[in-house]
Amino acid sequence: MWNRRVGRGGLPKGRLTAASLVAGVLVAGSASAESITLAWDSNPEPDVTGYRVFVGLAPGAYTETFDIAGSLTTFTYTSATNGVRYYFAVATQAGDLISAASAEVSTDKASPFGLPADGSRVLPSAGVSSLSLDPQTTCREDCVSVVGTSAGEISSLTALSNGALLYVEGGERVVLQVGDRREPVLQAAANEHFVDAALDPHFLSNGIAYVSVLRPRDVESQEMDVVRHRYVAGALGEAATVVTGITVPEGRLAPIAVGDDGTLYVAAPANGSRRDAYASRVLEFDRDGATPQGNLSPVVAAGFDSPSELAWDPLRKRAWLASQELADAAGVKVIRRTAADATVAGADARDAATTEAAVGAHPILAMAARPNGQGLVVATDRDLLTLALDGSAARRVDLEAYGIPTSVAVGTGGERYVAIRRLPADGGGFVLLKFADDSSRLVP
Repeated sequence: MWNRRVGRGGLPKGRLTAASLVAGVLVAGSASAESITLAWDSNPEPDVTGYRVFVGLAPGAYTETFDIAGSLTTFTYTSATNGVRYYFAVATQAGDLISAASAEVSTDKASPFGLPADGSRVLPSAGVSSLSLDPQTTCREDCVSVVGTSAGEISSLTALSNGALLYVEGGERVVLQVGDRREPVLQAAANEHFVDAALDPHFLSNGIAYVSVLRPRDVESQEMDVVRHRYVAGALGEAATVVTGITVPEGRLAPIAVGDDGTLYVAAPANGSRRDAYASRVLEFDRDGATPQGNLSPVVAAGFDSPSELAWDPLRKRAWLASQELADAAGVKVIRRTAADATVAGADARDAATTEAAVGAHPILAMAARPNGQGLVVATDRDLLTLALDGSAARRVDLEAYGIPTSVAVGTGGERYVAIRRLPADGGGFVLLKFADDSSRLVP
């Protein structure tokens, strides 16, 4: 059980002069609970006839409403599913009039990765060091808040559907962040360096995650393995090495991603060996590291000599590959297991060209697919771009005032998370920012 202030509801457009939804109690039951109880203080106005409860699966996006009698100040939602985060708000009713909704609360303990509602947002400023966490600050678009700091570089950032974050920190550990609580779930050995942590799309139910591990090979290169883990009892355990022996020269990357069906994709870089059939190629493996049934080779497509990011697009069932070299003109490719359909192949080429045009001559440092096939979020050395891929102008956020991005992720509500290497003038270190567009909730 937990308590949280709900905040004051908006003023109704009529006889009501105030709404007094000022104290909220959200009761999340045991791990197997199927009901959640919301409570609030009654509105003392004499014209109140009832309350309307809003329920949704993303911030501000409500899919269910329930009308409650004015004599009641609690509501029990009986259709909850364990492991899913729910969002609630309450409005006052006076006959046919309904006030604006109260501040939002969300479930905390209904999921093993539960997350309390934050509500902290501020206007972008000249530097990260001047950001505050004033919950009263309003902004019309691209509200930004600090959700974490770190002494080590934050990479391979993933936003889970319940609001938790998972990332690699300093190459030494994998961290699960729930609200402001950070829990290391995997620690590297003395001779290991973690690079990526890619989650199975069904991670919340099956707990499967893949971690790429670099080990020294010689003075010019390293060898990368991909290890499959399962999240058990608060840690990533049950280690099983599924891919071995990917050669990664110093200064290059071999990003990984996981498709909807559990297919593991690896973008191998060039390594100077003509005998390596996997160099500069995109490879695919099943959950056990075997070549998928029906394929003669794990090679699925040509890649880049210096790949920087590999992201999975769940709606169009394709992977996006970006290059880290400026000489490649911030090149991007779309990877499919099959491209026999010329129409599909043409659309992929068009989307890649649209992305290149939006990015310009700046290298892509990080990339993530937006939910529901809405395009991409791309971080270059200067900008955070939200791309719709329909020909509309990209939305840009200038990142130069904050530092250099190292990773990006997109939440189910469209919120964008960006890991930043702070500039020396701002004190250095690393910070995790959340950008959320609240413009649709503001009154002109």
